[in-house]
Amino acid sequence: MGDQLSDHYLSAADDLYHLRIPRIWCKMTRTTAPPYTYNAAQWLRDLEDRWKHFEKILSMGRKAMPAYWLGAFFNPRGLLALLKQEAIKNYCGDRSGNFEQFTFQTDTTFRDFGHLLQPPPEGVYIHGIHLWGCSIEKTTNEFQDQASRQGYAPLPVLHLQCYPVNEKPALQEPSFQCPLYASRIAPRDPIMEIDIKKEGFPPMRWALRGLTATIWPY
Repeated sequence: MGDQLSDHYLSAADDLYHLRIPRIWCKMTRTTAPPYTYNAAQWLRDLEDRWKHFEKILSMGRKAMPAYWLGAFFNPRGLLALLKQEAIKNYCGDRSGNFEQFTFQTDTTFRDFGHLLQPPPEGVYIHGIHLWGCSIEKTTNEFQDQASRQGYAPLPVLHLQCYPVNEKPALQEPSFQCPLYASRIAPRDPIMEIDIKKEGFPPMRWALRGLTATIWPY
């Protein structure tokens, strides 16, 4: 029977025997693929968590879903595009004519995902994002100008809203537009930008630190 197995099957079996993720599986997950050395058991748990998240969305519905995990989506841009279309529809109403472009605004709530029971009145909550290049002081709920010991800092729940470009509230306050990527090994094409701000801390300093964010912790 072994003579009838393709090289793909044999390679996958060898990877699984050594607790590695088969390379062919990584290719199928595209930009969400983990490093080749990522533990296969952890990857399967992540896959199960994704399934549970989608099951929760389908059972609760859009209006009752407390928060969204961007890491559950193989194409998170699709979710963001739907949220933007919804915001444009609500903004335009019965008005006609050409409207300006819309953009996202994110506010760090410093709330834990497990404590969320209801969605926000406007926009959505998102969670499961990791910051690289800084840490978060939980006692004061502030960003710290030093890297986390584990390499990344889990970002608290974000409140994501969509505004016309010229009406974005963050324009009134200096903030750093932190690029959000799928991972540090994925193509460097940002999924979106996160507003990072700290009182008395110039945004340029975050840029000099090379602050970035990812959906996955690698």
